[in-house]
Amino acid sequence: MAGALAAALEFGRLEEVHSTGLAALLPQVLEQFDQITNMVAQAFFRTEGYSKISVSSEAVPKSQVSQLQEN
Repeated sequence: MAGALAAALEFGRLEEVHSTGLAALLPQVLEQFDQITNMVAQAFFRTEGYSKISVSSEAVPKSQVSQLQEN
């Protein structure tokens, strides 16, 4: 899972980000980070992991989204 995320971030095309939208892409990336964190916690610390992070598309203020899209 970590390798797939790293490859997607390294080899992903900017056009894909623009077509998907940054506000839609960031919650997906954060969800994958959360899953990886839970897997590491379970494998190495023998814990149940951390609670699932709830990320909505409103997590990034619209003013910042428009600024990022302009750049």
